[in-house]
Amino acid sequence: VTLVDEGSLTKINRLAQSLDVMLSHTISQCHPTPNNKASKNDGGPTIAAIISLSSEPTTIHSASLGACNRLDGFDVPIVGSGGTSLSQIASLYDLRLVGNSGGSVASTTLTKARGWAMGLAE
Repeated sequence: VTLVDEGSLTKINRLAQSLDVMLSHTISQCHPTPNNKASKNDGGPTIAAIISLSSEPTTIHSASLGACNRLDGFDVPIVGSGGTSLSQIASLYDLRLVGNSGGSVASTTLTKARGWAMGLAE
């Protein structure tokens, strides 16, 4: 984890939204689609899955989630925590939740990580 900035929640949310727009461009460029038949990543990494930790899918992370939704023929699996945000991701962007994703105050971070890893491995 790298500290990118400090400040008010409003400032950090604006920064997160800006970074999300950059991520959406990366997602769009590294996966071939009908409009982008030749992938521009030249053998570089692609987005294999999304791990969402209590994200805000309606504004802050909408660009990257929308980019994943537009990847024709590539089903991006989602794992993570934050039951409300995960259900919004599934319903707003038609993306597939896998594994034991969601929230539970009785789960430890280790059991959640194991569940996510198993879900992505399937």
